[in-house]
Amino acid sequence: MNEIQQDAYPHNTKNRIKYNSADKDILDTGILSGLEIESGKHLLVKTSVGFLQNLMILDYRDRTDEGNIYVIYASREECESNAAAIKERYENTIAICNDCGNREAFDSSFVQAAKDIQHGKRKNIILTTYKTVCNVIPIFSDDAGSAMTIRKGEKLNIRKLSSFLTESGYCEVPFLQNGGDFSLFGEVVCAFPVFSANPIRIYLDFDEIEKIAYYDLQTDENIAETEEYSFAKIDTLHSNNAAFASIFAENDSFVFVGMEKLLTLKAQMKGIIDSDNFEKWFENNDNSVKCEFYEMSDDTGAKPIDGVREAEPFVSFKVFCEKLNSLLKFDYKVRILTNSIIQMERIKALLNIKDNDNLRFEESEINKGFYLEKYKIAFFSANDIFNKKERANVFSSLQTQPIMDFMSLRPGDFVVHSQNGIGRFIGFDKIEMLGRERDYIKIEYSDKEFFYVPLERANEVEKYIGSEKIKLDKLHSNSWSKKKKKAMENAMLFADNLLKINARRKMSNGFCHMKDTQWQLIFEEGFENEETPDQLQAIEDVKRDMERPIPMDRIICGDVGFGKTEVAFRACFKAIMSGRQVCFISPTTILTSQHFNNFKKRCADFPIRIEELSRIKKKSEATKIIERLGNGTADIVFATHRALHKDVKFKNLGLLVVDEEQRFGVKDKETIRDMKANVDTLTLTATPIPRTLYMSLLKLRDVSLLSTPPKQRVAIETVIRRYDEDVETQAIEYELKRGGQVFYLHNDTSDIRAVRNRISNTFPNAKADFIHGKMRSIEIENSIYNFANGWTDILVSTTIIENGIDVPNANTLIVDDATIYGTSQLYQIKGRVGRSSRKAIAYLFYPQKKNVNPTAIARLKVISENKSLGSGFNIAMNDLALRGAGNILSKEQSGHIAEVGFETYMHLLDLCIKSLESGKDADGINVDEEFNVYINIPYSAYVPDTYIGETAVKFILYKQLANAKSEGEIAGILSRIENRYGKLPAPLVELYRINLIKIICKEKRISEISESDDKNVLSLRYAKVKDMKISAVLELVKRKSGKIMLNNSRPNEVLLDCRNENDKIGCLIETLRML
Repeated sequence: MNEIQQDAYPHNTKNRIKYNSADKDILDTGILSGLEIESGKHLLVKTSVGFLQNLMILDYRDRTDEGNIYVIYASREECESNAAAIKERYENTIAICNDCGNREAFDSSFVQAAKDIQHGKRKNIILTTYKTVCNVIPIFSDDAGSAMTIRKGEKLNIRKLSSFLTESGYCEVPFLQNGGDFSLFGEVVCAFPVFSANPIRIYLDFDEIEKIAYYDLQTDENIAETEEYSFAKIDTLHSNNAAFASIFAENDSFVFVGMEKLLTLKAQMKGIIDSDNFEKWFENNDNSVKCEFYEMSDDTGAKPIDGVREAEPFVSFKVFCEKLNSLLKFDYKVRILTNSIIQMERIKALLNIKDNDNLRFEESEINKGFYLEKYKIAFFSANDIFNKKERANVFSSLQTQPIMDFMSLRPGDFVVHSQNGIGRFIGFDKIEMLGRERDYIKIEYSDKEFFYVPLERANEVEKYIGSEKIKLDKLHSNSWSKKKKKAMENAMLFADNLLKINARRKMSNGFCHMKDTQWQLIFEEGFENEETPDQLQAIEDVKRDMERPIPMDRIICGDVGFGKTEVAFRACFKAIMSGRQVCFISPTTILTSQHFNNFKKRCADFPIRIEELSRIKKKSEATKIIERLGNGTADIVFATHRALHKDVKFKNLGLLVVDEEQRFGVKDKETIRDMKANVDTLTLTATPIPRTLYMSLLKLRDVSLLSTPPKQRVAIETVIRRYDEDVETQAIEYELKRGGQVFYLHNDTSDIRAVRNRISNTFPNAKADFIHGKMRSIEIENSIYNFANGWTDILVSTTIIENGIDVPNANTLIVDDATIYGTSQLYQIKGRVGRSSRKAIAYLFYPQKKNVNPTAIARLKVISENKSLGSGFNIAMNDLALRGAGNILSKEQSGHIAEVGFETYMHLLDLCIKSLESGKDADGINVDEEFNVYINIPYSAYVPDTYIGETAVKFILYKQLANAKSEGEIAGILSRIENRYGKLPAPLVELYRINLIKIICKEKRISEISESDDKNVLSLRYAKVKDMKISAVLELVKRKSGKIMLNNSRPNEVLLDCRNENDKIGCLIETLRML
């Protein structure tokens, strides 16, 4: 938003409130000037125009010299929805909410806010709820010993800090995940205080604090620095509590929003909370002013502000245009407020009009319009124009891991070396070479032989994925090259088949869908969230594909709740606008109904015939739907696999959308494949099946990846443990106390009713229900409807809930036996919770008495390790590793994958595809065509154990550096490492320089660098003479006469004399850049 200068509004100079242009339009009318509110008064506010509430609160802050202003809302949702807008204008704004009043349920944001209120300046605007102020709050004492404060520039005894944190209830862990964790990494201390929204890093220079920084747990990037930090003891949060009212001061003021009668509200709470402390405090300090904008009854004594009227949503865009023209005709000033530039440009395009004196477009968070009739000003939001609910908060980008990081390597794991075959990873060995110590990757082969891989060639080592029956290869034999040759021949046949399928698709006569229409823009404005950058890119990709004459075959891969469906909906609408039919297939009746209802709601203003086809439809009704699809009177059908039956025909099918393709059976997949032949196809998936995944990676199918979560979305906490009924009871009790709902997964229909009854007996005041696939469709729908609307507190279910149930208020998941599910399935089930800003918890239990399969435990471990938002790709890769690759392709490929490993086979397949595309046959392929650089000079490069001790982390770092393609990529990797672990040690800097040499050598086609016998001259050998840039070399020989020479006996070799150089490697890098 555009910020107005400080003198634009008189109050700005007093308390540094930053008003924007939309604010100024209202303030310039003088609408708030008649309130005459004095400091220390308490306001009772009633208006549904939330934006005016916020302006009045800010204006009140500006008129009040001292004390905090507590803005008390009736609900948490209302509090949080206004927090961002107020904080944007007034920096000292704090939002503090606690759902259940349970001291054990204090979350980090609540505790941090409590601390800020007690220790910060007392000129805050504090946004909270009535329920919160009627409960307890942690009290932060200034007593010696209750906290430990650290400051930049001061000395720090790490042992003392570690002891304090341990004694204070913190837990030392390898990597931070939750509040209360801390880690020690050499000269960096990482800690996640329970009362902080973000963890912190303390950087040391020996024993002096060099820097203190907050960082983002998801991206691992530092986000802000601070001069000092105080660690409070965790246990004091649960022992040192007092009534919220105890922190109020005499000069504090209160604004009650929509709560003109406190006792009425208290009665509505039905005694759930004890509000006596707060009520008594308020009665003793009751010095209230009632201030309302409109709709006040005559007996209140309040003075309403004249001429404020809320804007009603417009029935259609056409009606809005008529209203706009009418207002402009009568000299109204109209302000159209949008959440983003993209939204603004859309509306401008629809209106085909530019800004002028009376009509302005402004970026603003206002989601509800209103009229100031006395001043002839009208404000309209996009929500009013397109008759929709308030847009959700904007999205923030989430950095995702590269695919190579998804499977870290640990000692004992099987690996594949590109030249020597399958071996066992032992670890890292320090070996002295040319008088210098360096790390090597140690791999064991058959007959207890070992091979050592230099770190700069770590890219030659991959984790083995293939068969559970693994046989180590033998060094110095031709068995590995034979296996690779056979695998390559098989890959060539397979590649030829794949390319023919792909070529047939590209040669097919597809349908060119028309460019976006005005209706398309109106439909897209009906989306209730702001599009993420990933979504916008995916939508652009899909539209570009659809407007080409080649049938589209694109995958939209994104985590649960990341916006895949919206991309598909826009494609559906585009196809319908082009006069084509759409078939949207989902694996379950529930998911089909959800998509049907959501799309129907979005298309309410458009003449589109939408059908739903599944097993819940009566035969007579299904027959009529199929008839309409056949004669073209139905535009789109949302269906289960019922749409794949032979009796379903389409008159002019133009788009096929498949949601979660991996959930369909083999026969259904074959039918889907046949339908794809000449039709645009869009596949939606959160956890790609391996076949889909590798085809995407090989670019045989186009893929769009959505990796951006909602800004307020929080990663789900996962608890894995043996089943414990007490823990289960506590989990359900916690969720119910904070007003939430619970999913309970029990995948056995024979006793699911008994499980529901047991839970009902434990929680008699809660409503529990159950569903499973054998129930009648109407019963399932009713149960889900009740749960989605909050009328059921606990839903016991089979895996029928895996797809399609979206209940933001359900934030606890209990799986009573998680060992019976696959990794991808567990991940999908876990996605039923965590669909709001509230912290969600998933309890994955395994049986107490049952001997658990190690593979099942490994699956649970994968789920536990992939906690971050957007982990779908990680899960798919790990699932592939656990199950082996033997069943992802046909029988013809599975044996070869077992022989050489998944990564090697994929590499060979990639080579074959490239070879066939260039017209070569199998004989023209060099399976070892990777250009290698051999560096035989003295250097000492490794990651010291004192810097990074975990083998798995070291291997990932070595792989990243060895795979880097540019100097900038290497610098970025080391920057992230330095952020996490502190100042880079000399051996790691040396490794950086060696990998930099390798990158430059690859670019220049220099295959080997070695040292002469007298150790004064370095030899730079090109792969071939033709690779040398002769003119550049001769120019350098001339400029550096005596230092750089050509080797007369080897025309492809340049000699570098380093006898007077203190830094040989630095001299080498400088020379390589000049060649």
